[in-house]
Amino acid sequence: MYPALQTGDLSDDNMKFARQVGVEHVVSSNLKALIQEGQSSWTKEALLKMREQTEKHGVKVDVVALPLSSHYVERAENPNIMLGTPGRDKEIDAICDCIRAAGEAGIECLKYNLTLLGVVTTHRTEAAPFTGPLTSANQKTKTNSHPQGVSRPR
Repeated sequence: MYPALQTGDLSDDNMKFARQVGVEHVVSSNLKALIQEGQSSWTKEALLKMREQTEKHGVKVDVVALPLSSHYVERAENPNIMLGTPGRDKEIDAICDCIRAAGEAGIECLKYNLTLLGVVTTHRTEAAPFTGPLTSANQKTKTNSHPQGVSRPR
């Protein structure tokens, strides 16, 4: 097992940083840079360029995220796949093209996170003000021992 950096930023500065902290592998989520304007899928050339960018810093691209991310379906890269609406087959073909291009470029692993609802969370609540540590001497008067910004579990 080894650490890897998951990032969409494959810039020289970020790859230098990765090496400085001992990371030699990256999981690329830089989807927009891989699909050129007017195209619907990656090209072998774009993937080789991405690999070249990281490898010149001694960092290997281990995994690339397919354009099937965890956005809510209305913001998804390929919403028709999930909705079964017109355009679905074209989007599936584009994903297949991405998979083929990755294989041709020597990318051994792809990942995806296909979900209709995106990342579901509850709304943020405002934390109670910090009232200091709870000690045996003042535990009857203090009601919140959590630091500001940390909400109490419910």
